Order: sequence, then structure tokens, then C-alpha cells
Amino acid sequence: MKISKKGLYAIEALTYLAKNYDKGVIPIHVIAEDEDIPKKFLEQILLTLKNAAILKSEKGKEGGYRLRYHPKELTLGKVIRLIDGPLAPLGDAKYLEEMLKKNVKHIGFYWLLLEVRNCTSNLLDKTSFYDLYRKTEEMKKKKMTNFMRKT
Repeated sequence: MKISKKGLYAIEALTYLAKNYDKGVIPIHVIAEDEDIPKKFLEQILLTLKNAAILKSEKGKEGGYRLRYHPKELTLGKVIRLIDGPLAPLGDAKYLEEMLKKNVKHIGFYWLLLEVRNCTSNLLDKTSFYDLYRKTEEMKKKKMTNFMRKT
């Protein structure tokens, strides 16, 4: 699984909208400025999310976007699949399952990739944008910028 720049911007914009959920509609230029996302690129992303029924929009001077549902109801898995496709490191789950049946020579490796996909999918499908926003705020307060483990 690889998250594209478009996917990362979508996650940033949705996290921002989750953080500001109670404030109602947020204009595109505000999201773009606050999250440092190119406005034209953001417009395309938000339109994709609107067409997928993740966002609602309002037109006009006071217009903008807001989440269609509470941030606890929207998961990262849904958005990543929408923007960047399957979560599997090689094809999708169906492809990996077929490879397990066909390719005995590499069956252990395909099984491992399927397990990686399933673990990733389970984590992303249970993590909401509310969870992501709260974790981000918690880590910022604790100044947890050096959380990566060295391998």
C-alpha cells in the first residue's frame, strides 16, 4: 500500500474538517491555507469526496465543505481505498488469495502479504477521523515528534 500525495492531502483535509466539525461549513481557501494544500488540487480532492458522499457542500459566499457524518463514523480505510485503491502491498485481497491457490513456489510469501493486507485493513477500518484527530492532538501536546523506532 502506498499513499499518494492526493491521498495524504485528502487525509489532511478530512482531519481538519473532523477537528472543526462543530463549526459547520468551512471554505476551501481556509482549508487550503491552514493545511498548506494547493487550492486547485484541494478542489479536485474535495469534489471526489463529495461525489463519494463523504462530504456535503454549500455554494455561495458563505459556502464550503463539511463532513456528511460525524468524524467517528468515517474511517481512514474507506478514504484511502477511494483515493488510492486497494490496501494490499501487491494487488488486492482477491488477487493475493488467487496467488495462494496458484503459486505453490511462493505460497508462504503470498500468505504473508495477505496477512499484512488484512492487518493493515483491520487497523485502517477501525480508525476513524475522530481517532486520528485526537491522536494527533495528543502527540502534539506531548511533543512526540520522535516516535519512530529504529530498526
